[in-house]
Amino acid sequence: MARFLATSSDGVEPDPSTFHLTGYSLAVKITLSITGLILLGIGSITGLSIRREQAAFQAELEQQANLMLDTLSVTTADWLYFLNVGQISSLMDALGESNNLLTSGHVYDAEGRVIADLAPDGQIMGIDDYGQMLLNSETTVFEWQAHQLLAGRAIVVGNQRLGAVSIGLSTAPLDAKL
Repeated sequence: MARFLATSSDGVEPDPSTFHLTGYSLAVKITLSITGLILLGIGSITGLSIRREQAAFQAELEQQANLMLDTLSVTTADWLYFLNVGQISSLMDALGESNNLLTSGHVYDAEGRVIADLAPDGQIMGIDDYGQMLLNSETTVFEWQAHQLLAGRAIVVGNQRLGAVSIGLSTAPLDAKL
């Protein structure tokens, strides 16, 4: 059986935490070195590939969120202007039933109160901090959470902020891919 730990010339055992290949031929040392480098290279390439796939999926999910927010903003703008909560609630109900990728969805009025969501409980809640943040934002807000992408934006017509809309998209397809 080969020895990986060698004794020094003075008979003292070296530190067992160190790894020595004394007594092996140059061919064995080169083979082990090349094998280690190959494994390191394969691991690095695999890690980079997984990271690239994650970034591509995140970009795709953000595009989907933007498209859905564009659609919801245009659809609800008139209803928000006239504060037609019934139509907005009906739209959110239909959206929740037809899209299994959505984890959440809210429409906020001009003060930041939730006036419709995917799981309506019939109550108009007080002013929501997230709704307020969306109303004060000039761009789409993306927030990556453990199992969803939360995205939202203000609905602006002319220079008037009518309200805001937010959606949550599941990251389950990413988990399934990886």
